[in-house]
Amino acid sequence: VLSAWANSPQQPYGAGRADDILLQMEHALDDAFMENSASASPRAAVPNVVCYNTVLHGWSNANNPERAEEVLCRMVERNERYPLVAPAPNVASFNLTALAWARSGRQDAGRKAQDLLEAMEGMSSAACGAAAAANAENKSDARKANVRPD
Repeated sequence: VLSAWANSPQQPYGAGRADDILLQMEHALDDAFMENSASASPRAAVPNVVCYNTVLHGWSNANNPERAEEVLCRMVERNERYPLVAPAPNVASFNLTALAWARSGRQDAGRKAQDLLEAMEGMSSAACGAAAAANAENKSDARKANVRPD
């Protein structure tokens, strides 16, 4: 189902639907851990690396690198929270996010790809936090200039 939405010709709607399904899976996992002890095995469907990469591919197809980066950061943060259950991003995860930036045609795409390489090398949510803050700043600057950031 994720793949069908991510590859839908109805973009960005399809990517958004795939992301919504992934979020539901994440919330179900959170709920399972809240109901049980942290060491208990969750009964929820656990998203794997393929699920995340499928959604990353969808946001790349939708020409929305910010949303792709948000998904990648969620993946890193969830892996830190649930290291035995939640998948860590792999090289493909970072490549799909870099591809989303490359497809965006934005002038800062090269810098964003470099930031992703550095985040992959550091593999921490702190790097994602810095990237998210930079995205928010870029959007704010664009609003002030009355220009779309993408």
